[in-house]
Amino acid sequence: IFLAALSLRLYGLNWDDGGDLHPDELFVAKIVLIDRIHLDWPPDVNQLLDPARSGLNPRSADPVTGQYREFAYGALPLWVTDFAAWILSRVTGTNWNAAERVYLFGRVLSAILSSVTALVTAAIGCRLGGRPLGLLAALFAAFAPMSIQLAHFFTTDSWLTCFVALCLLACCRAAERGTIAAFALAGCTYGLAMATKGSVVALVAPIVAAWLIRVLERPEHHRPSRIRALLPQAAVAAITSLVAFFAFEPYALLRPLVYVQSLRTQADIVSGAFDVPFTRVFSGTTPDLYQVEQLVRWGLGPVAGLLALGGLVWLGHEVWQRQPVAVILASWLVAYSAVLATAEVKFLRYLEPLTPVFAICAAGALLWLLTRLQLRCSPRWGTALLAATLGLSFLWTASFTSIYARENPRIAATKWIYAEIPPGSSLTAEYWDDALPRSLTYALNPAAYGLGTINFDLYRDLPPAEATNAIADVQNLLIATNSGQQI
Repeated sequence: IFLAALSLRLYGLNWDDGGDLHPDELFVAKIVLIDRIHLDWPPDVNQLLDPARSGLNPRSADPVTGQYREFAYGALPLWVTDFAAWILSRVTGTNWNAAERVYLFGRVLSAILSSVTALVTAAIGCRLGGRPLGLLAALFAAFAPMSIQLAHFFTTDSWLTCFVALCLLACCRAAERGTIAAFALAGCTYGLAMATKGSVVALVAPIVAAWLIRVLERPEHHRPSRIRALLPQAAVAAITSLVAFFAFEPYALLRPLVYVQSLRTQADIVSGAFDVPFTRVFSGTTPDLYQVEQLVRWGLGPVAGLLALGGLVWLGHEVWQRQPVAVILASWLVAYSAVLATAEVKFLRYLEPLTPVFAICAAGALLWLLTRLQLRCSPRWGTALLAATLGLSFLWTASFTSIYARENPRIAATKWIYAEIPPGSSLTAEYWDDALPRSLTYALNPAAYGLGTINFDLYRDLPPAEATNAIADVQNLLIATNSGQQI
């Protein structure tokens, strides 16, 4: 299953031919990692300790303006990718830290971590319902189109989901054993997740749930002494989370106001308080229902998506039965869903950290159906249902993956423009978006063909008189175009 997941995520990895078509990836790989992250050798200790000048701080001060620069994500993926690329460069003799290669190396790491998430999901599923549940959950995680897509990007989503899954597994172990080592591991993975992206602060809920499970396992009259006995576990979890976070985000603690401001800016964008053009598409969408629809249609696919929704009832039953692993999973699902429910912005990738839970729920629902069908009918019907479910899920995944077998539409459109549009023409684009055509080579670029761009602000509010004039201009444009005049 791991090899299948890895193959799906590595297939078509260079899907844009180095065209920088993913804006977040472009920002992470070439603006932050290349321009801001560097370690001079021998290192200057005073410079490293200064958040404004350190070459390891993605939020360092701009050398021109002196203003601290914001960065929405954590430094952990940047540091690990830069260091791993440096090691690979020494081994192969090719500079993988270069701007034209580091994004591709980052995608490989995303693919590996996303595949590891399927393994961790299997481990959690085995603790909840045995080996069959673990294997089925791993299959649903491996086949999730959303995870495959995000693993093709050098962004933080695959990293974050892997650390979330590891934290959930550590919390399950802590709830079952209650040892200091288990809680230390849970705190450490929480710190690593926070050092990847600060939006998963709600991941503290499973750690708290694991601690409460250990407290409530004894009768009520023993609980005060039980709380005192488990205080070291809580303290160790808090300390290890801070240590892990500080190891990869030291400047967030040395200069917390800059870090908090970056988080606040992103929170304002997600809530809609800070208006940006690329989030206006979510205006008027129904909270919760929109995310559910996107999850079923695109995130997991219809079969796995519907099973995951049905599996929420199964998970609730397991929680009612006080199954510790189910309580851990439910605590993360509820805490993180509460954060998403208040968001105006509803990017599908925000649901990726819930993929391990959804995969286990889908597996639980399928096993429940198989058991009922085998009891009421015959084992053959159960085998047929299993084959049909997995077959349809893989068919949906294969259909999605086929997009990597073809040229990216923006590159294809760019080549068509160079071949068919007369030189010197002007094309339109929204002012905030990447305009077409793209620059492909030194010879194939807009300047070489004299192609201009007319930027439009399609969402700008206009006074009535100005709006009337704008409509008249468009009408005149259409009249002139239809009459064959050159514009």
